[in-house]
Amino acid sequence: MVGLPALLCALFVATPGPGSAAPPPPVVDAAVRCPDADVVWASVTALVGAARLPPVDKRPALQIDDLGARYRVAIAGRAREVADETRDCGRRAQVAAVFVALTLVPPEGPAPDAPPPAPAPRPPARLAVRLEAAPSLGASLLAAQDRAALAGGLARVALGAGRLAALAGVGASFGAQEDDAPGHLRERRFSVDAGARLGWRGPRLEAGLDLEAVAAWLEVAPSGGPSKGAVDLGGRLGGILALGHGRFMPILGFSIDISPLPRALAFEPDGVVGHTSWLRAGGFVGVAVHLQ
Repeated sequence: MVGLPALLCALFVATPGPGSAAPPPPVVDAAVRCPDADVVWASVTALVGAARLPPVDKRPALQIDDLGARYRVAIAGRAREVADETRDCGRRAQVAAVFVALTLVPPEGPAPDAPPPAPAPRPPARLAVRLEAAPSLGASLLAAQDRAALAGGLARVALGAGRLAALAGVGASFGAQEDDAPGHLRERRFSVDAGARLGWRGPRLEAGLDLEAVAAWLEVAPSGGPSKGAVDLGGRLGGILALGHGRFMPILGFSIDISPLPRALAFEPDGVVGHTSWLRAGGFVGVAVHLQ
């Protein structure tokens, strides 16, 4: 069988140029067509496969004119006239089949470069609710030279989505008395706080930086004497680490509380014996529980 490239060459080489005059068609027997349309369709099917051709009842009309030393093939609005003085009907059928195949099933050009795939949309950040509870240890600066150790605890809720979370919590701390502190002051503090956390999450570790406003009821008393109470307002800077990945996670962190306006503490009959704490720093170790 003649290959497709050779047939293509024959198809275009044998086509008369636009300036050449075609000789008048000879008289031929109308009952004999060279090539035959059924033979041409069989060759087209062999070239491209039946699956790529329209169904038989929907195919465009194939017109073949046998002009003796020439023949003309027309289909789907296109026509080609080819010279063939030898009247080789088999070769004519093959050349006509190539023309029909190129008309009905044109070769596909190179596919254009595909655009880069669009980045996958990020899943929406899921709202997370977490409860944190921990005992704490720290130190309190009662006056310029007076420091007391603190023990207490905290509980708070973190509510957020993505890297930002809102914080709200409560805490309590109790100061241990120091023998060399003037007036032998002791401290009790009950606080509420609210603020925000900027967090980062890895596969097995979470970290966060906290910034909060703090309001507290502070009681300070000399050893064995009545206490003095005051409202204490300030701010808190803290950090937290959560280990593991699951509903329950151990946590550890630190906090620094600053009260910009410490109050003087006056007790009878000694007068002013100290000031409310202006700086508290400590750390905590506890557990976080994911509620949602």
